[in-house]
This record gives sequence, C-alpha cells and structure tokens, in this order.
Amino acid sequence: MVNVKNRSSGSVIYSLRDKNLRREFAPGEVKKIDEEELTALTYLPGGKKLIEDYLLVESPEEVEQLNIKAEPEYWMDANQVQEMLKNGTMDQFLDCLDFAPPGVLDMIKQYAISMPLNDVQKREAIKEKLGFDVGTAIKNSQEEREAAASQKKERRTAPPTTTTGRRSTPPKYNVVTPVKED
Repeated sequence: MVNVKNRSSGSVIYSLRDKNLRREFAPGEVKKIDEEELTALTYLPGGKKLIEDYLLVESPEEVEQLNIKAEPEYWMDANQVQEMLKNGTMDQFLDCLDFAPPGVLDMIKQYAISMPLNDVQKREAIKEKLGFDVGTAIKNSQEEREAAASQKKERRTAPPTTTTGRRSTPPKYNVVTPVKED
C-alpha cells in the first residue's frame, strides 16, 4: 500500500470497471492505494496523466515502477511551494512554472493569493506563464471578505409601534359593578 494524495484544487475521480471500483479524492485528500490498483489506473486512457498531473504517489519506487515522468517539482508539497514563493530564487521559481505538474501550479496560485505573494517579479512570472493575475485575484479576494464582513446577518424586526389612541371604537359592554354587602 502506498499513500496517494490529490494535490489539485479540485476533486479527482477515477473508476476501474474490471475491479468494480470508483475512487474520489477531495482536494488535499490522502488515501492508501495498493500497487495493483495504480498499475491498472495507468492502463486506462488518461490514467497515467492523472497520476503525473494531479495525484502525488508518495513512493519514489512506485513512481519509477509505474514509469511516471517525475521532475523534481512532482515531489513538491504545500510547505515547499510556500517556501519557494517566499524565499526561492527567481530561476528556481521559473523552472517550477515550466516543469511543475498542474496540481503544483494550482497550489502556487492558491498560496500566491492566501499568503499573499508580495514579490512583484514572481507575480509577473505567474501572469506571463499561467495567465493568472495574482494582484487582481488578491484584490477580488479582499473585496469579497470585506463585503462578507459588512453583510453580517442581522435579525431584522419591525420597529415597535407606539399607539397614541385606539384604532377602532370599542363596543359598549355591560359593566357589572360589584354589590357591597353590609
């Protein structure tokens, strides 16, 4: 059994009909998968590409056995992506943008917004290579948070009404006066 992680920002789903098996990975989810299942997945159309681009098989031996193309960026996890965004050289960053699988590129976009990424050169590189404008995304994210904060759900009730007089003429009631006994 080997750990397999979905490192993309979306769900990853595959089915192996001959095994009557369907796997669904939520973003960031890790599952233990046996080698036989991974081998069967590589035989499916697009299965090998799914492993290369969106799933991280956490065993170098298994990756080699599956004949998966694994550049150094294939092995990057969330902490390494954040570290590269903060402290990586520009050359390391450009190599990552050129050679990383789409799942790692998704993490770069996500952390560039959430950290936020303040390095203007790296923002420009992301815009040029991925067509993703980090500055605009940060601005939109901030506006959404501000709008949500200003729209705190408040209980709306009608203001209390004060009456200055009767709204209708009351009917005449027979007034019963108590009788005093001596």
